[in-house]
Formats: sequence, C-alpha cells, structure tokens
Amino acid sequence: MKGPQLEDGYTRIANEILEVVSKAKFNGTQFKILMVMWRYTYGFNRKDSEFSLNFLSEATNCNKQQVKRELDKLIDSNVIIVVKEADFNSSRRLSFNKRYTEWKIDGIELIKKDTVSELAYSRVSEKAYATVSELAYQERQYKDNIKKDTITTIEDGQSETGSNNSVARAGADPAKQINPVEKIERYYLTKIRKRTICNGKDLADIVDAYEKYRDVDFIIEVMKTASEENKARNGRLTINSFSYFMPIFNEEWEKKQIKKEVVKNGPTPGNSKQGVKFDKSKFLFKG
Repeated sequence: MKGPQLEDGYTRIANEILEVVSKAKFNGTQFKILMVMWRYTYGFNRKDSEFSLNFLSEATNCNKQQVKRELDKLIDSNVIIVVKEADFNSSRRLSFNKRYTEWKIDGIELIKKDTVSELAYSRVSEKAYATVSELAYQERQYKDNIKKDTITTIEDGQSETGSNNSVARAGADPAKQINPVEKIERYYLTKIRKRTICNGKDLADIVDAYEKYRDVDFIIEVMKTASEENKARNGRLTINSFSYFMPIFNEEWEKKQIKKEVVKNGPTPGNSKQGVKFDKSKFLFKG
C-alpha cells in the first residue's frame, strides 16, 4: 500500500507559519484545533469557514467542552479571529490570524521574523534544488486544480446549475468566488442536509466525485433529482451522507456515456435496443 500522495490533495501553508507555531506555547488541543482550521480553510483555498464545536470535537477527537475552552483561549489571544458570530442558521465563521506579531501569548515577543527567515535561508541553502523543485511541483498541482479544463471558479451568488453560470463574470471579486468542490459542498449542505459544514467523510466523497466526473452541473443535477425522488418516496428527505449519491452518479454517468455513443454512432442493430457496446468498468466509481 502506497502512502499519502500530493496528487490526492494537500494544504498550502507558508513555512514561516509552521515555524512560528512550532515555537509558540500551544498545548496539544490548541495545536489540533489549528491543524483542523488550516485543513478546512487553506486546504480549500479559502481564508475562513464555519466551525461548530461538534465538528471541531469530532475532527480533533477531543471532548467538546475541552475544545470550547481551548478555542476560547485562542480567540482571546487573537490567534483565531471570529469573522462572523453564530446565528440560528449557521455556526461561527472563524479565520486563522497569520499575523503572529498580533498574538497575545507567552513568549511570542521572542519569536522574531529575522530569526525565522535566517532558519529558512539556511535550509534552502542546504537543499535549494530539492526545495525549489518541491515548490514548483506544488504550484503546478495547484494550477492544474483550477485550469479551464476542469471547471472555472464561479461567482458566489449565481444559480447552482446551468453551464452559463460555471464561469466567473469579468471583474468579479476573487474573494467571493468558489471553487468546483465548494460549489458541490454548498449545494449539498443548503439544499439537502440543511447544515453549515460537512464532516470529513462527506468532504472526502465530494472531492472524489468531482475528481471522477469533473462535471459540476452533472453532479448537482443528479443530486437534485435523486433527493426529490427520495423525498417523494419517503415523505421526507432521508439522505444522511453524501455517499448515498455515489452509486447513483455511477448509473447516471453510464447512461450519459451510452447516449453519447448512440448520438455519435447512430442507431444500429447493436445499440438501438440493448445499447452500444460499453465498457462499464471505465466509469465505475473507485472510492
């Protein structure tokens, strides 16, 4: 079994932040909270996100009251910033304060930027080629994730479906744009789960589905149709996880490919009734 690979996903974070946090006096729970925050903000190319205590407790495997206590300390110390307070419909929106000179924690005054820079310089001098190669690889992967042949980021506030809405309007504020995975996540949360944040399993499945099909409109349309059928069949929505849609994506994607083959080749004795010869294994979800 191979270990984790960069191509399966990674979180971009400045080395300087890692070095400062390593020197700062954070306890174990506080450090776990920071790690989760980076994962669900920087890991999705965004500066802030909604975090409930239940989610943080589950993500850090720490007691909810313990998480609340340590999170409050991080907020009081200005390490974490409350971007928006919680209301009846959403949890608090939090952001990591990367300006560490503003932190109010013991010993921070001893952590000087020039010291961190000196350490970074010495490491780059020792392994300059390897470091530059790694950074170049990460940059290439990042650009690959957002290039046009996937799905261009869309402006926040546009409708969830429709190919004309999959491209951001000229002059749109980048801070208000969302990437394809976040678009799927947002539809799933607002239209189906009626929640403000995904758990780790749902997020992983959303990423896997997008990587498999690379078609946001297809994914959302299938979710919409499947959820409506679920509600009509049961009298209410009984969908508790994103994995509910995985086999449905497979089935609908296969139908879509068969239709393409029929349109391309035309009706023949081989595809008019039974469908064209089709290698189903190529389109099965391998999650």
